[in-house]
Amino acid sequence: QFASKYPKIINSWKLKLDPKFPDGESSKMVTNRINKFIKFYITSKKKTNYLVFTHNVILRCLLGKILNIKKNEWFKININYYDILEFKLEKKKLISNINRDKFLSIFKNFY
Repeated sequence: QFASKYPKIINSWKLKLDPKFPDGESSKMVTNRINKFIKFYITSKKKTNYLVFTHNVILRCLLGKILNIKKNEWFKININYYDILEFKLEKKKLISNINRDKFLSIFKNFY
């Protein structure tokens, strides 16, 4: 249904472009919001833990960014509903703290 309703988006993906969803955002726009949060977190004088509830698009963009995955492959990152993903700050860099089993599940479409 999506392909028939939004063929321009499908064609953009085939060309490895980053289209904006109708009434939504592109991956670049999502990543810009993530970058603002990371910068806030890294530069915050008050060191505390944050619990963030979000959807899988944010998590895909975050993982893709911090793991240096090509943006046109972020769609392959498999995040299940209600997955709990942990990140931590080390030396002013955000890293994922995902166990091996979950990592293999999330990145199963890469191998």
